[in-house]
Amino acid sequence: MKQTLINILVVVLVILIGVFLLNVQVDRDATLDLDDDAFIVDSITAFYSYDSGIHEYKGTVELPNSCYALSTEAIVRESYPEQVTLLFTTDDGGDDAICAQVIKSVPFRILFTASPEAVVNATFNGIVVDLKAIPSDAVMEDGTIDNIVE
Repeated sequence: MKQTLINILVVVLVILIGVFLLNVQVDRDATLDLDDDAFIVDSITAFYSYDSGIHEYKGTVELPNSCYALSTEAIVRESYPEQVTLLFTTDDGGDDAICAQVIKSVPFRILFTASPEAVVNATFNGIVVDLKAIPSDAVMEDGTIDNIVE
């Protein structure tokens, strides 16, 4: 009797484990959730200035072809110092577009209000990137850069 009860419990346990394993879905193709046509940059270089509470970041971003469009936005989180994220987002223009495969430099300019101590970072298509901020007054007359703040 005792042995029969143990055998029944083992069979029930094996069935439950089997049902559980068959119902667990495994994503074997797990990848970063980006569009097929999305691309990533490692860093963004921007010239910045601050005057009377207004921060200005400007520069250019290279896009893979002329069909891509760049949009930018500054998200300022209220704290002290403020935490600011510069959002760079691209759109490939859709599948119907026919584009020359020539790298396109797109200018950007982002303005936001925050204290001079604001901490600024950047994302490109949702991924955190290195923001290389160069003070506008660090650019010499000959075009060379005096110093870089990261």
